[in-house]
Amino acid sequence: MLRKKESRNREKVLRYMADKEHKKYIQKLYKFFMENKDDRPYWQWIAIVDPSTCTQCKVLDGKVFYYNDPIWQKHLPPIHKGCRCRFRAYDHEDIKEKRLCVSKGEHYV
Repeated sequence: MLRKKESRNREKVLRYMADKEHKKYIQKLYKFFMENKDDRPYWQWIAIVDPSTCTQCKVLDGKVFYYNDPIWQKHLPPIHKGCRCRFRAYDHEDIKEKRLCVSKGEHYV
């Protein structure tokens, strides 16, 4: 019984540390993207889609929003405990070449 409890506590600590590191990574990425927003103003939401992915992250996966869209003020990854989402930046040519549609965050907030 004690070993199961120790194991669960260890898992909680590891998840907490992983969440914390992921959040730091996203904050650095956000700062870098903001510094380069004039060159790459389109940001795409990237979710790791598997059985443990939440509905909200699945819905946002692959959506592209302009860097100053309100969605980034309310839903900058990670948006919940255990969230593994991130985002990538594109320029105008990337959007045309990949035939990506730019969405409005108001539909997802």
